This record gives sequence, C-alpha cells and structure tokens, in this order.
Amino acid sequence: LFEVLLKLGIDLSVTIESRSVAGTTVCSVADGALFACLERELTRDQSRQVAVEIASWREDQAPVGSSTAVFCDCAFIDDNEKLNLAIALEQAGVANVKYV
Repeated sequence: LFEVLLKLGIDLSVTIESRSVAGTTVCSVADGALFACLERELTRDQSRQVAVEIASWREDQAPVGSSTAVFCDCAFIDDNEKLNLAIALEQAGVANVKYV
C-alpha cells in the first residue's frame, strides 16, 4: 500500500483505515480520497462485495470531490469483471479506478 501511495504522490502521514470484506482487505486512505484493495485474486462475488463496501464507506466518510480506487490488475478473472467493478464504483462517486 505504501508503494502505491508513493507512486500516487500521497503523503505517508495520512490516515489509513482497513476493513475485512469478503475475505479481502480494503483500505481507505485520507478519509476516502483513495480506496485500495491489493488482493492478488478476487472472485466475482468478492469484487461485487468490495464495490458495495467501498460505496458505503465513501458515503459515510463524505470526502470532498471524487475518490480514487486502486486494485491489482491480476486480481480479476477477466476484463469484463474489471469493467463491471469500475462502473459500479463510478456510480458511487469513485471517478478514478487504477490498476497496478
């Protein structure tokens, strides 16, 4: 996670919270400015649950502006799953979805 923060130019002293979601770990950075799930493998069910949790968490934190979400590119079964997740997150106010 810290490597991703450095690459995105985010100060390492920001607040970081984590939650367990469907057997994965999801982090909220800087009160919802960035969400990260860096699991190497996500099932379809897990990716849906992660999207729902990020949407709910973002609503609770109410960050100013849009948020960014970061995922491992190799975590998804196919490009269709990545697209479905990106669309679900975009509808929840997470405008930028990045893959590392």
